[in-house]
Amino acid sequence: MGLGLPIAQRTVVEHNGKIEIATGQDGTAVTVTLPVPGAGGDEK
Repeated sequence: MGLGLPIAQRTVVEHNGKIEIATGQDGTAVTVTLPVPGAGGDEK
């Protein structure tokens, strides 16, 4: 139990992405950013 976020983080980092977490009065926001192959000059 409680392993979901660490597993998600590892998977995202392995794909050159990032996870950002912001907490405020209205709750918590989790943003996952992953690169798009071929975008921004990446020809892989």
